[in-house]
Amino acid sequence: MGGSTKSRSIGNRVTFFSVLVLGIGSWVLASGCGSPPPVELPHPETGRFLTLEEQRELSKEQIDEYCLTLDDYLAQIRGDIELAHVLADSLTAVNDSLSAEHSRINRETRLLERELKKLKSVRTAGTEYSTKEGDTLMKIANLFYGTAADWRKIYDENRDQIADPRGELAPGLKLHIPQ
Repeated sequence: MGGSTKSRSIGNRVTFFSVLVLGIGSWVLASGCGSPPPVELPHPETGRFLTLEEQRELSKEQIDEYCLTLDDYLAQIRGDIELAHVLADSLTAVNDSLSAEHSRINRETRLLERELKKLKSVRTAGTEYSTKEGDTLMKIANLFYGTAADWRKIYDENRDQIADPRGELAPGLKLHIPQ
């Protein structure tokens, strides 16, 4: 019995070593004699590139594959740069248009401010108003002050021309409208 256990143990070892040798042999045949083991090539979009030492360890096929990957990535970057230039040109055109519009609005604002200043100076001095058919002090006060309640300001300034402050005014009266 002892001999058969010993022979089984030796047989198992021989089988193990045979499988091991066959496995190594298969790998050598698949990868080629003296060829470096396959290297997983990084993709440039990950931000990792092969060092010179790593590149020296590559097979010719791997170098060709890596170069094609880098060429594709470079073409993509050039396309992105071209698109960025187009967008920048477009934004420059929009910016120029907005600058021109801003300048136009500033010119109009300055003109309006000058006009407003003139109107305010006339307003502080008071305004002359010629009455029309159907005018009353309340209508005129509403027109100039935004409220009919201020009719007395106009009446007090023009008492000498107004006989009845509550009635219709005669057309053609030249009233001074105080501010």
